[in-house]
Order: sequence, then C-alpha cells, then structure tokens
Amino acid sequence: MSSNIKILVVEDEFLISKEVIEALKKLGYTKVYWAKNSKEALDFTAQHDITIALMDIGLKNSELDGIDIVKEIKGNCKIIFTTAYSDKATLERAGKIPHENYLIKPISERQLYVTIQQALNHSSEQSKVENSTVPFTQCPFISGTNEIYIKTGHDKFYYKYYVDDIVFIKSEKKGIQVFTASDEYFAYVGLQSAIKQINRQNVVQVHKSYAVNINHVMAKADGELMMANKHRVPIGRTFESKLSEYFVELKAKNE
Repeated sequence: MSSNIKILVVEDEFLISKEVIEALKKLGYTKVYWAKNSKEALDFTAQHDITIALMDIGLKNSELDGIDIVKEIKGNCKIIFTTAYSDKATLERAGKIPHENYLIKPISERQLYVTIQQALNHSSEQSKVENSTVPFTQCPFISGTNEIYIKTGHDKFYYKYYVDDIVFIKSEKKGIQVFTASDEYFAYVGLQSAIKQINRQNVVQVHKSYAVNINHVMAKADGELMMANKHRVPIGRTFESKLSEYFVELKAKNE
C-alpha cells in the first residue's frame, strides 16, 4: 500500500523538488521526504528505511553527485535516477551500479507513476519471470500482454517496459535501441527478433534498421515518418506499400 511506502526525493532545485513531491502526494504517496544535497541524503537514509529514492544525478553544491551517493547508501532502497541530461557517458556511468530506472527531466506525473510502479513490482515480477520456461540466455526480450522485459546488459535483471510507451526501435551494431517519449534503452537482440517477441500489430518494421509504433506516428512524408518524440524515422522502399495500409491520405483532386 502507498501509505507504507517512503520516498526520498534527492534534488537540489527547490521548485523541481516541490513539483515532484506534489505529484507524488497526488498519486497517493504520503510519506515523501526531500534532501537537497549528499549530506542530507546520506544522513536521512542512515536513519530511515526508505523504499525508493528519486536520485538527481547532477547535484549542485554537493560533495557527492547522485551516482556516488548511491554507492554510499546502505540497505535495500530502490534507486530511480533523475537527470536533465541523457548523454551516453552519464548513462553508462550510472549503469554500472544497481538501479531501477531513469527519469529524464522534466518529469511528467504519468512517467513518475509508471516508473515507481515498475520499481515496486520489480521483485514480484522478476520472480515470475525467473520461474518462466523461457530460457533467459536465448531471450533478451520476454513479451507479455502489454509489457516486455528487457535485459539491458547493465546487470542480471530483466526490466519491465510497456509496449504502448515504445515510440520506435532502431537497429544498432550489437543490438537495438528502444526509444520511448523521454528515454532510450539498449538491448542485445536483433530487430527482427524483437518485433517477433513483442508480437503487437501496431509495432511494425518500416526500414531495414527501424520499427515504429504506429500509434506514435505524428506525420508522414515520402520516405519519412515524424514520431511523437520529434525523431524522424526513414521509410525503406520495400516497406512503402505495406506501410500505406496504416494511413489514409486525403488528397486534393479536381472535381
């Protein structure tokens, strides 16, 4: 129950922390606390059993940044990193220590809700997955009705993400990059295999290196799609005719 959950917001910006705390309370979490620097965060976690810490990575006027704070925290506190920067170096550094997920600022109430629920359900859901008959060594994706479990390579866990949140998928040299509205995740699996395992009619391949969630297509031009996260995705020639089935184009004609 949310009344038993203690959440610590580690954030140096007062207005941001205020917005996040208000959003958490609106979602029903009553035990919410704030720490503006590493000293306050470590002192508080040493004295209280925290369920989740929303940890800002780039803390100003603090002896330690969010990543180094996590290294010092004792206990079983679940960590959700928050950051205004999604650069590869920062994500790789954070990926070397245990954490549940990332939230890119500004944080929406929906993102906050979904990410916290993922963290809270992680232990029970992970237990279900581990007892599955699917061999993990052969399956970086595990598909459910509206969710997938992705092993990103940072640790041994498979993390849950919702299929409806996927905007598009891009094939990379050693796997795929999965893009949502605000985040991106890497998985060591081929594009074709990912599409097959997701197994949803709205996730379709549009290029040899791209698959999109049709529900997140905002605009279409010849050879290109504009996605909801403002990224542009190319359309391969061999996929043009198949893709046209998903779009009804109104064109002016002489009457």
